[in-house]
Amino acid sequence: MRHHPAVAAPSRPESCLQASRPSPAQPQRPSERERSVAAGVNERATGTCGSRQRSTILAVIIIIIMGTVLAKLRERRVTLRGALKAYVVFAVCHSLFKLVRKFLELREFKRLTAHIPPGGDLDLVGKGIKANVHRVHDWIAEGLLPYPGKPLVRRASPEMMVVANTPESVKFLLEDNFKQFTKPRKEDDHMFELLAQFIGNGIFVLPHGDAATPAQHEKWRMQRKTASLIFTKSNFSSAMHQTFVDKSEKLVGMLRAVAEANEGKTSNLRAEGARTVDMQERFFCFTMDSIKKIFFGEEVDTVLGDEDPYAQAFDKAHRSMLRFLVQQIPVMLLSKFVLPFPFGELRRETVGRGWAMKIFRMFNAEYAAFREHTKFLQSETLARVRELRTDPSVATRKDLISNFINASRKLPAAQQLSDQDMCDLVLNFIIAGRDTTACLLSWMFFEFATNPEVQEEAAREIDAVLQGRVPTVDDLRELPYLQGCVLEALRLHPPVPFDTKIASDYVTFPDGTTVPPRCRVGFAPFAIGRDPAQFPDPLVFNPKRWDPSNRSIFTSPKTNFAFPVFQAGYRYCLGAEMAHVEASILTCMLLRKDPSSGKALRFDLEGSQAPEDITYALSITMSILNRATDKHELHLAGLGRVEITVRAAAEHQ
Repeated sequence: MRHHPAVAAPSRPESCLQASRPSPAQPQRPSERERSVAAGVNERATGTCGSRQRSTILAVIIIIIMGTVLAKLRERRVTLRGALKAYVVFAVCHSLFKLVRKFLELREFKRLTAHIPPGGDLDLVGKGIKANVHRVHDWIAEGLLPYPGKPLVRRASPEMMVVANTPESVKFLLEDNFKQFTKPRKEDDHMFELLAQFIGNGIFVLPHGDAATPAQHEKWRMQRKTASLIFTKSNFSSAMHQTFVDKSEKLVGMLRAVAEANEGKTSNLRAEGARTVDMQERFFCFTMDSIKKIFFGEEVDTVLGDEDPYAQAFDKAHRSMLRFLVQQIPVMLLSKFVLPFPFGELRRETVGRGWAMKIFRMFNAEYAAFREHTKFLQSETLARVRELRTDPSVATRKDLISNFINASRKLPAAQQLSDQDMCDLVLNFIIAGRDTTACLLSWMFFEFATNPEVQEEAAREIDAVLQGRVPTVDDLRELPYLQGCVLEALRLHPPVPFDTKIASDYVTFPDGTTVPPRCRVGFAPFAIGRDPAQFPDPLVFNPKRWDPSNRSIFTSPKTNFAFPVFQAGYRYCLGAEMAHVEASILTCMLLRKDPSSGKALRFDLEGSQAPEDITYALSITMSILNRATDKHELHLAGLGRVEITVRAAAEHQ
C-alpha cells in the first residue's frame, strides 16, 4: 500500500480530556487542578474587563480630540488647508486607534492563551499564509501534530485563532457550546463577504446562535429543517438512487468505449497517442448532472461531454474567489488595521468598503472574473426558481427546490422564502452536494490507481455481492471493504480540510482556557486524519482499519468528534449520507464486471506519470491539482491522467 509523503507526527498516547463531575448526591471538595483552573478563569475574566475598559477609554480620548478640533474649526472660516489639517489629525487619530486596539486585543489574547502550545507565531502580515498557500493544510498539520493530547493549539494567523486538537475540544466547539460559536459574519470577514457574493445568504453563510439576529437564526434553522426533508432514507432508496444509477450508467458507457479503443496498448498511453480521460472533470460532471436532477428535476448529460455554462461558471467563480482572496491579503490587512477612513474601514464590522479595497478590486482581474461568473449564476438560478414557482405541478414534485417552495407556502407571509432566498439556498447546496462528492470520488480513484491491490479487493467484494446487477442502497451495507475505501479517502483527503468558527463572547473551554470575543476557533480534519494516536501508520491507505468490528474508530459519524469530516453534533452535514451513497453507487458501477461481456474497468496510472505530481488545489473543497501544470485535473497520466484499460474478468480472480 502506498505511503503518502505528507505530514505525520511520531506515535503518541491517546489524549484524554475529561472534566471531573462530582455526583450531586455526594459533594466532593474541588481538586487542586479544579481550584487552579477556577483561579485562572477568574484572573482571565478580571483581565478581560480591564481590556474592555482600556478600549473604551481609548475611544473616549479620540472623541475628545476630534471634538476639540471641530470646535476650533467653528471659531473661524474653514479653509481647504484647515480642512486638510483637520483630516490629517483625524487620520492619525483613527490609524492610531486601530493599531492600539489591535495591539490590546492581541496582548489580551496572548495572555489568555499563554499556557497553550503555539502552532505558530502571530503572523500580522500574513507572511506564513502566502508562503504556504499551495500546501496550507500540511502547514496547519505541522503546527498541530507535535502537541499530542493538547486540547487547544494557537495558530499562526493575522487574527486571533486557536485550533481544537482533541475530540473533546471539537465536541465543545461543535455541540456543547453550539450557540456561542458560529460562522464569521459577512459584514466583518473578507472570506465570508466574498462567499456571500458567490453563494448568497444561505445556510453556509448565515450566522446562528448568540452572534446572529433572531431573524438570521430563524432563517438558518428554517433552511436546515426544510433541507432535512429531502435527505431521507426513503429518498435515497427511490428518486436519488435511480438518479445516481442512471448517471453512473452513462459515465460507465463512455469509459468503456474509451477503454476498448485503448485495448492492446502499453501503459504509456500518451506516448502512443491514445485517448485519456480527465476523471476529476468527469466526476464533477457526474455530480452536477445528479444535483441538477435532484435539485431542479432537470436532465443534463455533461458527463457525456455536453457543454454546461452553469457548471463552468460555478467552477470558475470558486477558483477566482480563492485566488483573489490570497491576492488581497496585504490590502485587507492595511485597510482593516492601519489605514484611516475613507481609505480604510471606518469600523471593523465592515469589510470591502474602504477606498483602498474598492480601488484594488476595481483593477483586479480575478475579482472581475469572479463577479462576472457570480452574476451569471445568480441570474440563471433565479430564473429557474421563478419557473418552478409557476409550475402547476410544483405541489407534487420531489426535487429540493419544490420541497422548499411547498414548505415555505405553509409559513406565515412574513416568514416565507423569497425568490432570492431560494436562489441563495440552491447555490449553498450545490457547493455542498456537488463539490464535496466529486472531490471524494477523485481522491478515492487516485488511491485505487496507486494502490492496485486495494482496487482489486474492492472489485472482488463488489462482484461477489452484486453478481453483475445494479447496486441498491441496502447492498451498500454488505460491502464493508468498499465502505472502508470511502472512509479512508475521506480520512486522508477530507473534502473540507479545515473549518473555523468565531466566538461571540468570552468562552471557557473544559481545560480552563478562555478565548475572547472575535477569536477564531478552528478544527482540522486533514490533520486529525494524520494523527498516529488515532490512526496507526496514518499515511498508508488501508481500508481494513475501518472494519466494523474496530469500535475504537467505527462509530456513528454524527457523534464521532474524533473524525469530523462532515462536522458532527448539531452541525452534522445533512448531505453526508447522500455523498456516501452517491460515491458508493458510482464506484460499484465502475468496478463491477460487465454482465454481458464479463470484462471490467480498471484504473491505472499512465506510465509516464508519478503520484508525486498530484496535490490539492487552493479551494474551499479539496479538489485535485496537478503540480506540473497547475491545472485542476485527474488525468492520472501526467497530470493525473487516468489510463482506463479493459481486462478480462478472469485476469483478476
